[in-house]
Order: sequence, then structure tokens, then C-alpha cells
Amino acid sequence: MTLDATFSPVGRDETLAEKVYGRLRSALVGGRLVPGQKLVHRQLALELGVSPTPVREALLRLVSEGALDLDARGIAWVPRLPPDRYAEIMDLRVELEGRAAARAAGLVTAADIAALRAIHDRLMIGRNTMDGAIVRMNAAAPKVFGAFFVDPSALPDPPDMISMVFDPRLMRPFVVDWPTQARAMVSRLHRERLERSGDERIEWALERALSFPDVPREWRTPDFSREVTPSMTVRLQRGDLRVGFLVTVTTFSAPQQVTLEELRIEAAFPIDDETRAACVRLTS
Repeated sequence: MTLDATFSPVGRDETLAEKVYGRLRSALVGGRLVPGQKLVHRQLALELGVSPTPVREALLRLVSEGALDLDARGIAWVPRLPPDRYAEIMDLRVELEGRAAARAAGLVTAADIAALRAIHDRLMIGRNTMDGAIVRMNAAAPKVFGAFFVDPSALPDPPDMISMVFDPRLMRPFVVDWPTQARAMVSRLHRERLERSGDERIEWALERALSFPDVPREWRTPDFSREVTPSMTVRLQRGDLRVGFLVTVTTFSAPQQVTLEELRIEAAFPIDDETRAACVRLTS
């Protein structure tokens, strides 16, 4: 797998090993390096415009941190995370982060709350219904998404994520690797239709996604071999404006609270400094 579209030459104003480490770590966190992918240090050195030594140092540092593995030949590769290991990590994070949040709530000041609200306003967060309709967004979402609409007047009322991603008049032309991203959304809808048989809203959402121009007919057939992940990385590019987000969808299991059970909170977290700067600029 080529890395040409992933990396660009680094500057020389800081330690090269630190620079290379930062680039590789950002690529791992942002999902640009996939599980099983090999990272040959000489190839990386050519793409980053540095000698092999700082690349080797950066790779070994990531190996020591557990972010990469080494094969028998000493070549670094991106590890595959088994489901049980993922579940263990999530359990630990829920426990630790929950305790940290409870502790912070008892110490927070009015100034802290104001600072957190300012950060919140630059994250893209929306509340969706089962059919993808967005019932509420924070201030950042329409400004950042709106920068990638071909024709803003094509946005339906209420807006919905399916139209935004699949309609060629909206964000679709600017979604990097659109076929992969759109296929993942369709696969998720197929699974949800199976899990919630007879739910007309999911049926409508799936049919709407498949009805847009140039959506492959074979997507109408469920592909349950595709891995379902709790998050996905989405990149948008329009000219010189480039952003990337880690997108998560939070749902609730509350059988006796129907309204809560059908609520979805979709959040998009910037994955790099360029995206964070773009969000600040677009929401100012």
C-alpha cells in the first residue's frame, strides 16, 4: 500500500526524529495507517524527505509505546486490535474517564465552564433520529459542513446526514475516498434494518441513500463481511481547505424510555492541527 497521499516532506526547524514521530503518530490516530500495514523505514524516509535514521528512531519509539509491532525481519507494522482487547480498553477508559469527570465536576469554576463551552462550539455535534434527520446541531456543525456544500440550497429541511454525504449537490464531491465512506454508511443501515425489522424510518433512510445518482446497484445487497467499528475517520477537501474528523455515534439502551433509545449523538473530533485551525477560522 503506497503512502504517497499520506505524508509530505517535514520541515527542519525541530528535531527530525520528533517531527517524524509526530507525523506517524498523527497518521495512526487519524486512521490513515490501517491494521496490518507495513512501514518500511527507507520508503518512509524518501516520502518524508529525511534520512533513514530519524525514521528508524521514530518507529522504534512507537514500537516501545505499543502503537506498532515488529515482525521477524524487524519491519514495523500497524497491529490489529482483537475485539476482546478493544473491549478491555474501553472498559478501562469508561472507568478512569468517568472518575476523572466526576472529580473535575467538583472542582470546576465558572471560567473553566466558559472555556469548555468555547471548545464545544468548535466541535461538530448533532442529535439525529433513526432516519438520519438532524434535530439539533451546535454552532460549529453548519459552519464547517456548509463550507463543503456545492449548492447550499439543496440541503433539505430538516437536514439529514444521508443527503449531506450522498447528494452530489452537497458534500459528496469533497468527501475523500467517498465510495469507502458511503459504503460503510450503507452497511451500517443494512445491519440496523436487520436488527430493527419493520422500522420504516430505517427502511426510508436506506432507500434514500441508494436512490442518489451513481450509487452502485450492488450496494442494495447486504455485505455483512465488512467490519463494523464504533467510529470512523472522515476527510473533506475543497481546494486548499482540508479537514479530517474522527466521527463517533452514541446511542442509548433504554427500553422503557423510547425517546432516549432512539436518540443518536454524532460527534466529529478534529484529528490534526490543520483541522483544528480550520474549525477555529470557520467558526470565528
